[in-house]
Amino acid sequence: MDKIINSLQEEIIKNNIFEFRMSKLNEDGTLIIIGCFDLSYHHSIEISIKETTYISCPITFSNAKFRLATEAEKKYLKSTSISEWNELIICIILDEDIDETPTKHFIFAEELHYKVGNVYHYVRENLQEGERIAEWVK
Repeated sequence: MDKIINSLQEEIIKNNIFEFRMSKLNEDGTLIIIGCFDLSYHHSIEISIKETTYISCPITFSNAKFRLATEAEKKYLKSTSISEWNELIICIILDEDIDETPTKHFIFAEELHYKVGNVYHYVRENLQEGERIAEWVK
């Protein structure tokens, strides 16, 4: 899982992805987070987090770094009264490069995958390969 998280973080940096939003939480526990430099018209990454059992994160956030939780963070989280526990604990750190004490948020899940490609938030013709219209656009 380290490889996937590291690859995700590399894509975020490479594509200058700054804004994120929790787009959907399906009944099966799949959380979809979308991201882009500016989410007004499209998103360029979709992060699918499967079998999510715990979320401690705002719905919209920016300037985020994704990584796995450290052993110390896992130990602390286990000591709290969180009822469901998954092996995969994702840590999302906000404003690490501009704040002396950045905020950390955690998501417990079973799997994480992501897709890169422009997904437009409006009707658009002449889509290029890898582009599509968001499912909520009519």
